[in-house]
Amino acid sequence: MKAGGMEIAGGGTGDRVGTGEKEANDLTEPSGCSITFLTKIQVEQNMNENTLSSLSSQPDSGDLSKLADSSDIVQEYGSKMMELSKKIVVVLLKCLGDRLEFKYLDEFSQCHGYLRINNYTPPEDIEAEGVEGLGMHTDMSCITILYQDATGGLQMRSKEGDWVDLLSNEDALAVNIGDLLQAWSNGQLRSSKHRVILKQPVNRLSVAFFWCFEDEKVILAPEDVVGGRKHRIYKPFVCLDYIKFRENTEKGRFDKVGYNINGFAAISALNYDENMPT
Repeated sequence: MKAGGMEIAGGGTGDRVGTGEKEANDLTEPSGCSITFLTKIQVEQNMNENTLSSLSSQPDSGDLSKLADSSDIVQEYGSKMMELSKKIVVVLLKCLGDRLEFKYLDEFSQCHGYLRINNYTPPEDIEAEGVEGLGMHTDMSCITILYQDATGGLQMRSKEGDWVDLLSNEDALAVNIGDLLQAWSNGQLRSSKHRVILKQPVNRLSVAFFWCFEDEKVILAPEDVVGGRKHRIYKPFVCLDYIKFRENTEKGRFDKVGYNINGFAAISALNYDENMPT
């Protein structure tokens, strides 16, 4: 695991697991986790575009001295999130098909994590409906695990287009499917649209863990995972190409209108129906 470019606990490249029937959680060494400490998000009352430091393959170096009193806790948290992500993907593979957790677990053996601690600073005056701390978007990860403090503010968008508050709970973590896993699962697992709304004039602290494929991985739904659609709805693409697209192109950047994997890799609009049952 890296913090501010410094190698700390949890490093290693990770050994691939064979396709034989081993223990489903038998991913050996963690592939590593990078930490970005306290990304400050200054929220304005009338923002035309909400931005956040994007998930990147090489996060900017942070100031490790800020973590002096809590670095052990942060290291342990990052390691636990790596372990939890591996357990979650086993469950998801079981949901996608019989014994797929044995056949395709090695696809995730090189996944790595980014741990980002966010501090949202709201304006002094907040209108009754609140102010967007972060506009509607989907995550670029395979899996995102989020902890938010008592301030709350996370909202998920329903199929009907309504915003639903995800109430803060100190004893619970929120788990999102990200764009990369949506593409790998041929749309059977859905990347959730969400946003952050600040309704109180107090800072909001959140800890987000993003579990991602390795940069050079080619994302392509396996035949066994294609599902009831009978064909792939996403063209193959390199993981890093999508991340760069989201970070560096005007079309890829998310704001109040949002953006997800469909516009980047869907083979055609006719092949993707967002309301199609899975």
